[in-house]
Amino acid sequence: MRLLRYVHRVWYRWWYRNLTIAKVAEVPQRPIPGVSYLVEEGGVTWAVALKCPCGCGESISLNLIGRRPRWSAQIDASGKMTVHPSIWRTNGCKSHFWIRQGCIHWVR
Repeated sequence: MRLLRYVHRVWYRWWYRNLTIAKVAEVPQRPIPGVSYLVEEGGVTWAVALKCPCGCGESISLNLIGRRPRWSAQIDASGKMTVHPSIWRTNGCKSHFWIRQGCIHWVR
């Protein structure tokens, strides 16, 4: 069973090496691994949603406007997204990572 979990996590980390971006009107109920969703309304991007890259299967939604906690998301000229600050799940799998230029960078 441990080997299966290890292979599953390695596969997820490989899948998340380059996040693609999709612009949507609402947060998807079943996000696709490897896709980060920019949720827009009226031309304003207000959230980023993605599936947790650790392989636990949970969805992550990041608030880009309003009250804290709040993140900022920037898209560079090549279409890669950077999110600041880091994403740290305080419950569940407790993953802690950065999204920089479309790649997941794990905090050790």
